[in-house]
Amino acid sequence: MKKRILTLLAAVCLLSAVLSGCGGGSQNGMTGTTDQSTANTQTEGPAARAAAGELNVGIAQDLDSSLDPHKTVKAGTREVMFNVFEGLLKPDASGNLNPAVAESYTVSEDHLLYTFKLRTGVKFHNGQEVTPEDVIWSYQRCGDADAPADIIQVAAFANVEMYQEGDDTVCFQLQEPNNEFASYLTTAVLPKDYTEQDTAPVGTGPFKFVSRTAQESVVLERFDDYWGEKPDLTKVTYKIIENADSILLSLQSGAVDVFAHLTTNQIQQLGDGFHVEEGTMNLVQALYLNNAEKPFDDVRVRQALCYAIDRQQILDLAFDGYGTLLGSSMYPAFSKYFDDELTNYYTYNTEKAK
Repeated sequence: MKKRILTLLAAVCLLSAVLSGCGGGSQNGMTGTTDQSTANTQTEGPAARAAAGELNVGIAQDLDSSLDPHKTVKAGTREVMFNVFEGLLKPDASGNLNPAVAESYTVSEDHLLYTFKLRTGVKFHNGQEVTPEDVIWSYQRCGDADAPADIIQVAAFANVEMYQEGDDTVCFQLQEPNNEFASYLTTAVLPKDYTEQDTAPVGTGPFKFVSRTAQESVVLERFDDYWGEKPDLTKVTYKIIENADSILLSLQSGAVDVFAHLTTNQIQQLGDGFHVEEGTMNLVQALYLNNAEKPFDDVRVRQALCYAIDRQQILDLAFDGYGTLLGSSMYPAFSKYFDDELTNYYTYNTEKAK
């Protein structure tokens, strides 16, 4: 195999570096402590924001033109708007699906009927209470082949044979069993008769949308009528900073308190007075092979590829050693499904590859 091909065949889980501007105080563990010399150099901006429970977060890419969660495609948009929208269920960091708009649910023995009891008193950000009609409309919208082209279709909802509703329940009758069906019920529940989702989105999450200036910022505020635990923060402003030099200047000047996903080179250029957090980015990078095509239809070829790749060398070269080698498509933080025994199933061994 050519060296170029081998370099591509890496499966690594990347790390994310989250930086906090100096002296902002601790806010949900997102900012670090500073010494007196650092504190003397900070501007009044970060300190004033911290006192008010506000946070400026730098992001490197603008959001989708439409903020309707049934239309968005960028991962960055979903990272931000995850705070605004919820489905019947909501995933946690370990991959568990926890009740959100729903209080509880049951599945029939034949795995065809899903019955959800809605949580009492859940409100949208416009003050309306969530109804079974809102839930059904939201999921039908994503499973309707005749819906507008910009609505992202979810095949799992096309499998729903019948929707039923009660005073506080919603039922999904499937045409055939689907073990993944519950995972799709993280799709956002929206108010049925609200028509401004593109530009003024309304959900049920802990933060509500306030404003958006294209290529500049998105502002969210705490939703005080949220059904669950209220956030400590009162306001979060996401500042779009696409230029690499501007990212560093924004951190150094105190214009932003936190910036996610920085490179090691950017971190080295920042200098002293910053607290760096490293954690999993929950991203898997891999190249998948089409087993139906020659020569990959031969299992020995696929095995040889796995033995011939020095994954650690790729990790060191491409990602400065940051990351975790994987043996599947699951990242370690997804602990419910991650199996570390697969990580070294194939060890680097060119003789065995030959």
